[in-house]
Amino acid sequence: GIQTNIPYLLQVVQHDAFLGNHISTKFCDTHSEQLLLAIQQQKDKIQKGVPVIGFLIHSLLLKHAPSNIWDTIGYWRNRMMVPVKLDHETIEVEIESYSGNEFHFQIDEQQFQTRLISVHNQILELLINQMSYRVYVSENNKGQGHLTISGVHYDMKREDFLIDTEFYASADQGKDAGSYFTPMPGKVIKVNVKPGDEAVRGSILLVVEAMKMENNIVATHDAIVELVTVQVGDMVDTDKLLIKLHDKEILKD
Repeated sequence: GIQTNIPYLLQVVQHDAFLGNHISTKFCDTHSEQLLLAIQQQKDKIQKGVPVIGFLIHSLLLKHAPSNIWDTIGYWRNRMMVPVKLDHETIEVEIESYSGNEFHFQIDEQQFQTRLISVHNQILELLINQMSYRVYVSENNKGQGHLTISGVHYDMKREDFLIDTEFYASADQGKDAGSYFTPMPGKVIKVNVKPGDEAVRGSILLVVEAMKMENNIVATHDAIVELVTVQVGDMVDTDKLLIKLHDKEILKD
């Protein structure tokens, strides 16, 4: 459903009819098409790279900040590619360089010289290609969030996160129930179970590292481990079967 009606309300209070006090209970019905068009036009004025960069700086540098200099080197190595979902579109962001508060991004072959001017709570002041922007960001621990610029709202998501629900979906949508597949390439850094072990709902079966982020693969229900296809150190491609579970009742039969 709708996340916020702030952009809509901003267009309402800026509409000529509203400013002229020509309002009634049918105001929104009468002017709905104009209001929605104005929202889209306002959104079109902002380059897609601007919200993507704002969200990525907040996510990588602030929300999921590394704990030491070695992690920092790992995060911000040159030519790092990070996929970010902007509303319904996935955009590949290339982080070409980073030093202090200065960043150099490339998106769709366009360069974005960026400076982080200040941060206060969830508000970022950015200078992107010599244009100033105030960015409001909220983000959860799974790389999903919302961002607002000049009253325009965006749904955001880090596509490089291996989120538990994505693994659950991969096991249920046209594949064997209880099977866990990788939605993107990564490296297995921990395996906590072996065939025959009992897996309790919520327990961590194994850990996959992707884009320098550790992602727990969690059991969706109580079950028995039937098959483990990987070991620590293995590099796994997209859609690789990692582990297979069976319900206890099935094994008894």
